[in-house]
Amino acid sequence: MIILLSDSSVPLYQQIYEQLKEKIISGQISEGDKLPSTRALSITLNVSRNTVESAYLQLCSEGYIESKPGSGFISLKVDNRIISKLKSQVSKNFIEHKNVSPQVRHVNTYKYNFEYGKLSASDFPFRIWKKVSNKCLNSFSVENMTSYSLGKGELDLKIEIMEHLNKSRGVDCNPEQIIVCSGFDYSLSLLCQLFR
Repeated sequence: MIILLSDSSVPLYQQIYEQLKEKIISGQISEGDKLPSTRALSITLNVSRNTVESAYLQLCSEGYIESKPGSGFISLKVDNRIISKLKSQVSKNFIEHKNVSPQVRHVNTYKYNFEYGKLSASDFPFRIWKKVSNKCLNSFSVENMTSYSLGKGELDLKIEIMEHLNKSRGVDCNPEQIIVCSGFDYSLSLLCQLFR
């Protein structure tokens, strides 16, 4: 059973990740056990599916579970010697970090942050984005902005994608062959239905 604390400073995905990791290390989840689907667990915990997916992706990247097509997520064998070595290294780093004054601690900044869902505000070209957004908004009529777009994507966007594909990959296609979807999951679902 996973217990989430909504008032905790620890993000929900990390709470899920840590509790599942502990269950795998302790043997409560055995090697080869199937984890609940992201959809089922998100419903059970009353969180978004992205939250559960983030926890599962973290577990996958650290080698606690793997994704098997058609089977979902399966727990892997954990080498406890490596785990204990990592724990001792982490506790050593924590003690060293704890003994450093708070002023010095905040000096350690990282050039790149690869944490899921975090974008460095200083790296985002906000002025350019705002200028391009305003230019796009000014080019639309009220009728275009308040009506639904075409089901397979906007024609202008499809033309831009077609030209990009032609220049970058040498793909010769027309806009009717390009379908713009609302995300990876949805496009994968459409492809699965198509190849069924």
